[in-house]
Amino acid sequence: MDEKSEPVEPLFKYLRIACDLREIVKNTSISCISATTKILIIGNSWGDIHILDHEGNVNSHQKFPKHIVGINQISVDSKGEWIGSCSDDGKVHITCLYAEESGVFLNLERQIKCIELDPMYHKSSLGRRFILGDYQLTLYEKTFLKGYKPTVLSDSEGLVNAVKWNGQFVAWASGIGVRVYDLNEKCSLGLIKWEEPKVGKLSDFRCNLRWRNASTLLIGWVDSIRICVIRKRNLIEVSTRNLPGFIVDPISTFPTEFYVCGLAPLENNQLVVLGVPKERDNDSNFQRPILCAIRYECNVSEELCTDSLTLKGYQNYTPNDYSLECLIDENKYFIVSPKDIVSASLYEIDDRVKWLIEHELIMKYIQVISAFLVGVIFSHIFGETFCGSKNVEKIDDQNYLLVVLILTAPKNILQRNTIRETWLNLRPREFNGTTYQNEIIFVPKTLPSSFLEVENVEKQRIHLINYQKWLKSSKIPNIKKLNNKIKHLFAIGTEAIDETLLKELEAEQKVYHDLILINDLKDSYSNLTLKLIKSLQKLLITTPNFKYLLKCDDDSYVKLDYLSQDLINYHMKVNEIKNKKETLENLGLYWGFFNGRANVKTSGQWRETNYNLCDRYLPYALGGGYVISKNIATTVATLGDDLIRYTSEDISMGVWLSSFRNIHRRHDPRFDTAYLPRQCKNYHLILHKKTPNDMREIFNGNQCFSDVNYNEKKRPPEYFYDCMFEKALNVITEKGGKYTKVQITRLYVDHLLSQEKYEEAAKLCLRIFENNKDLWEEEVYKFVKVKQLRSVSQYLPRTNDCKLNPQVYEMVLYEYLKLDRLGFLELIKEWPPNLYNTTAVINAIHDHFEKKDKNILLEALAILYSHEQEYDKALTMYLKLQHKDVFQLIKKHNLYNAIRNMIVDLIKLDCEKAISMLLERNKISPEIVVAELENHETFLYMFLDALDKVDSVGKFDWKLINLYAKYDRDKMLSFLKRSRTYPLQDAYELCKVNLFYPEMVYLLDRMGDSTEALTIIIKKLKDVTKAIEFCREHNDLELWEYLVNESVDKPEVITKLLDGIAGFIINPEMLIDKIQQGQKIPGLKNALMKMLNGFNLQVSVHDGCNQILQTDYFNLHEKLVKQQEKGIYIGTQSNCCLCQRDILVKDKDCSKASDVIVFNCHHFFHESCVPEKFNLDFCAICMSKNI
Repeated sequence: MDEKSEPVEPLFKYLRIACDLREIVKNTSISCISATTKILIIGNSWGDIHILDHEGNVNSHQKFPKHIVGINQISVDSKGEWIGSCSDDGKVHITCLYAEESGVFLNLERQIKCIELDPMYHKSSLGRRFILGDYQLTLYEKTFLKGYKPTVLSDSEGLVNAVKWNGQFVAWASGIGVRVYDLNEKCSLGLIKWEEPKVGKLSDFRCNLRWRNASTLLIGWVDSIRICVIRKRNLIEVSTRNLPGFIVDPISTFPTEFYVCGLAPLENNQLVVLGVPKERDNDSNFQRPILCAIRYECNVSEELCTDSLTLKGYQNYTPNDYSLECLIDENKYFIVSPKDIVSASLYEIDDRVKWLIEHELIMKYIQVISAFLVGVIFSHIFGETFCGSKNVEKIDDQNYLLVVLILTAPKNILQRNTIRETWLNLRPREFNGTTYQNEIIFVPKTLPSSFLEVENVEKQRIHLINYQKWLKSSKIPNIKKLNNKIKHLFAIGTEAIDETLLKELEAEQKVYHDLILINDLKDSYSNLTLKLIKSLQKLLITTPNFKYLLKCDDDSYVKLDYLSQDLINYHMKVNEIKNKKETLENLGLYWGFFNGRANVKTSGQWRETNYNLCDRYLPYALGGGYVISKNIATTVATLGDDLIRYTSEDISMGVWLSSFRNIHRRHDPRFDTAYLPRQCKNYHLILHKKTPNDMREIFNGNQCFSDVNYNEKKRPPEYFYDCMFEKALNVITEKGGKYTKVQITRLYVDHLLSQEKYEEAAKLCLRIFENNKDLWEEEVYKFVKVKQLRSVSQYLPRTNDCKLNPQVYEMVLYEYLKLDRLGFLELIKEWPPNLYNTTAVINAIHDHFEKKDKNILLEALAILYSHEQEYDKALTMYLKLQHKDVFQLIKKHNLYNAIRNMIVDLIKLDCEKAISMLLERNKISPEIVVAELENHETFLYMFLDALDKVDSVGKFDWKLINLYAKYDRDKMLSFLKRSRTYPLQDAYELCKVNLFYPEMVYLLDRMGDSTEALTIIIKKLKDVTKAIEFCREHNDLELWEYLVNESVDKPEVITKLLDGIAGFIINPEMLIDKIQQGQKIPGLKNALMKMLNGFNLQVSVHDGCNQILQTDYFNLHEKLVKQQEKGIYIGTQSNCCLCQRDILVKDKDCSKASDVIVFNCHHFFHESCVPEKFNLDFCAICMSKNI
């Protein structure tokens, strides 16, 4: 190492564990380990378990059950009371360390690779659950009868090589990836698939799992690390889509330069990772293992420190021989190899101070002591951290190029997650050491008057042009550069929010560690300025070392790679000029899109009630995003309590910084940061007012998607900032003088036109003249003289309240017609026709018609003729152009009667749209279309085919059959079956000529010639199965005999017939008798057996049916007999059905009595009332028999 270079301060201190451990590993090796706060539990390759303290001394002489072969894994519950072990011998032991409770012994007679005890295993009331992993993952739970019930959680995914249990969630690794399971909902939350490594197979490497907390899972496998978060789903999504209540969300994935052997959490978004370098030594052995501290942010990582470890026998080991155990709460780590264990712990304050003094780094020693004291003092004063925790948050003393401060609302978790997943992953670009600072970046020098140099409009324009040129030539991929560190923080006010939301924010903070929770601030727009001040105050204590700060909103998309690269170049150039002493030493940067003429808001959420400086806001950078240097952030944070606070924080920042002479106010049109977005350009660095979906689209490469409502909205213009003109306007506005504001503007417009700055002059007219018709009409003629009406065209007023003389718009169109035909067409499309005389423009086109621009001019004519309602001419133009707007024109103006002679041309233009239009009801009759398409069979086929789907009237069926035969035979058979309006004989002849056998079969069947149809099936189609189906459908014995006779000389056909029909449909003797003696028939035995089985089944069914019929007969007969034996009651109220007198005589005079006839239908008659001719065997009323 260079003697002048500063030594790197270590992060860990190491201690090799010795004592009794040395004796244990003399004759065996360590196969697995588990640690508690007091002891180490070690399993060896002989199947023994040893209990040691953290120094290596034997802690317990308790006898543990021995495995026959080496122990694969040891698991301990959360209190360190129960130990579980498993091995390839198939045995599982679970033993209590400190009590004489009976343990668990299982002999599963298969290799068990993993065991994981329920962290709450010590609570017997929870079922003493544990999980075992081999080729399936099984949960064992103690039942009421003291047995263990196994439940398979997963199988068929390969060998389980790692499992970790955390509360209700279990994570395990198998042959395809890592799966997370919810034990409460009893379902999988998702599979995290892992790619196969470039060298070897995924199954060759052990997966390393670790739960950081209740909801964060760390995964290290092969040479990549992934951090996943378990988060709750949206309630609506759960209820409507029947999904689990939780989802696994990977929040960070990054590769490593080594094979991962173990990982554990460190602090916030930092990890401790044990690994082995991929490169081997000269003897093809793996090198020494390394212990790395890694800091990650989104999908970006950096190594904070890397220590090479010398473990005994490392030359003989592979990555799978090492493991890392940890005590998370103590930040203590155990590096394990087969013959050695080394403990690692963080350097404490005393260790750091001692090391710094030894290396004579006294200034850094003072910084360490100062930072420590600041933290202690802060904790005594406030009693809490910025994020609401009871413990003091540690100061992040790393040096950052940029801190991104994002102001966000408490409920905007979707916006925050989108930002984390998209643009926060961008970093400065590497482009082969080249820089664009001299061509693009302006750094002001200090003038003799002690003021800073001003970047004029011309320089701003040149810098933007140069940047766009560089952007086109820079095709370098986005390579992460971590030597220029970037940190982000989301600021949220938490006062008066509900408890549920506060808990969600605290849970989010535990996962991402990137929130500033301001508990004494109510989050609202009226408190936005105070929120900025408090955020800066807290940020400067926790993150004191940075160069620049970007403030933005959570609806802003930042191209962080380009912006940070620009800052790097800016900082380099500032240092270069400072070294030359050409600018102020304490130069500050205030970088954004400035507005110096904004009116004071008197209503709405931006309303200012105490702004009394003047009738305009002082120049300020728009609040969608701006950058300030650290000295500005420090000044605002320090003076924050004494500063006037306006409603809008960006207005406030402009006012606060207005009096400082050492601030470089860098106006940049690349910042699209207004309250409404400008039209997106690829050179924009910050894009405001973007939804989460917009951000993902931009991140995925769709950087300049179109806004469909762009023309309807009044968007703020993009401009270069002219400080000198602004100063002149301010003087006139505040003090008055010889010239008015309009006069100053006119003079300046003349100046800009003389400098050929036409676009800038046009923008100035829009800004000052606004909707003043007279001023516009006077100034526009200045652009006529220099032939630059094109520059002013997009800024001309077009509203009804400020519509200029039509000649003005016609002059613009005329200039475009002569000099820019494409621009002319765009104006014709964009401008409403009431601005100009369309007839005059049409005549001008005819006067200047040129064949080279034929298509452009014809399209313009079509649009203009439409404005003039001369639709026939417009249609002609569109068809000449083959322009698809013709369909929209026809539908919009109901021009169906005018297109009869254009049908063929319309179909040629766009077949799908044309046919769809022709099929519209009551627009144009099918007869007309068919007549026009008679000589265009292809088009006729497409039309009739489409017509049949929407209106099967049958009028054109014969035409369609002929067309199907020629163009789409696959549709013909289904159409023949569906239609009933075509001539059968003609259709048959057509199919016969074309050899369409299936269609011929169908037509012959319809015509009654079933035998000929069967002949075609047998001889032409040679489809026995279809022939059998045909015979079944007709159930004609003659057809069966014909089929059998045609099949006797074909052994393979006989087999199919025996399978398909014998014993079920026809008498099998008919077929069997036809088989000749000695004829070889493949599969005959099986066919006969099937036939006999079928016959037996038929017999059984027949017998069963007979038995059922007999039983029913006797039961019904018995029921009838009993019914007939019942008596029929005749009461005193019963009457004769013929004479209506009482059946029973009540008088003593029996001379009136008569015999009674009673029928089963309960109709009664006097015998004397029944006519002699009537048959007494039947009731005269219902004809039922008598009793």
